[in-house]
Amino acid sequence: QREVRVYFGNFTDYKTNGIGSIKVGAWSYTGYVKHGGRQNGIGRFNDPNVRSYFGEWKDGNQNGMGIETYPDGTILKGLFAEGKFIKSVDFDEAVLN
Repeated sequence: QREVRVYFGNFTDYKTNGIGSIKVGAWSYTGYVKHGGRQNGIGRFNDPNVRSYFGEWKDGNQNGMGIETYPDGTILKGLFAEGKFIKSVDFDEAVLN
C-alpha cells in the first residue's frame, strides 16, 4: 500500500519550489523546498516515532547546522553533512530563524 504525499506551498514551473509543507504518513516537513519537493534551506522535519530535526538542508538531506531530537530525549546539536551527524558544535539557534 502506497502512502500519499501532500504538499502545500509555492510552485515554479509546476514544481514545488519555495516555502512549503510536505506530509507523508506520520512525518511532516515545513520549510524551504526546491527541485520538485526536495528539502533545501532551513526547515523542520518531524516523525514522532523516529526523530525530529530543525536546521539546514541540501538536496533532501540534513546539511549544515541543525538540531536532531529523538523520542528517548537524545539531542544532537551541531554539524550535519549528507544526512549524517558529523560533530557537536554549540551555536545560537536564532541563526536558523
